[in-house]
Amino acid sequence: LGMWWSPTAHIDSVLGVPPFRLSEHPSLYGDNYYTRVLLNRTDLDGPPLTLQDYEVAKSILFDRMSAVIVTEDFARSVLQLTCTLGLDLDIARPLLQAHVRPYQQNEALLAIPTESELGIDALARLQSRFARKNRFDYGLYQEAKRLSEIQVANCAKRKPVVAELRAASAAYPVKEVKQAAIPEVNVSVDDLFGCVNGSVEYVNGTFMLLCPRTIEQHKRSWWTSVAARKRRPGRRIPGEHCWFDGFEWAVCCDDSFGPEGNKDCWDGIHNYSSCCTDSLEK
Repeated sequence: LGMWWSPTAHIDSVLGVPPFRLSEHPSLYGDNYYTRVLLNRTDLDGPPLTLQDYEVAKSILFDRMSAVIVTEDFARSVLQLTCTLGLDLDIARPLLQAHVRPYQQNEALLAIPTESELGIDALARLQSRFARKNRFDYGLYQEAKRLSEIQVANCAKRKPVVAELRAASAAYPVKEVKQAAIPEVNVSVDDLFGCVNGSVEYVNGTFMLLCPRTIEQHKRSWWTSVAARKRRPGRRIPGEHCWFDGFEWAVCCDDSFGPEGNKDCWDGIHNYSSCCTDSLEK
């Protein structure tokens, strides 16, 4: 897969934000991803998966899943939701044969080697290598299809309309539905993070959010400044007399700004010495 399979992909959007990442490297997606997720074994630094691990993952699949939907057999496999989740077939029936591709407009961003670029022999070897490495996922996929068919069959025994649609689904081709283009909406940093003239800058290989906020904005915010200095209970905020009108410690005093802090924060009254090094012991 390489490092990232899209030039626009960011590590946090692919693997999750720290400290809640699914894994520290995208190679997880090419190493029995589904088996590892079921087992909660997404750390690739651990021991390799074994046949016993595969059996445990299979038992989780059969014992804990209310429904298993197979996208390649969506029209039939989704019928099990009628019994497990109360799917209203009167509403869902027109959509059973529709194939929606919501991400089609983004496919141009994906740099995927083609058969003509790799060569037929090289592609065949690559596919064979991938299948061997992900043999547990391939086995799990076959078990998932079997379980899906079992659940649909059991549902059909209880609901005649499911039996009817199950039999008819193979007779009608799937129609591909192109999703309407989503209008482009320009969203500013201020809109996303609740800032006052905020910006995102690329500093030393890292994207840094500069987000001046008022006290009220800070209280209502859904996020916390990770650079804010930690304090023990009872200790004062460093330079608490400085933080108003959108200015705050993380934006003005973080070490990334250098020994004098963020110079855009200072005036004739406020400076690094009085705002950033104010004793925490007071």
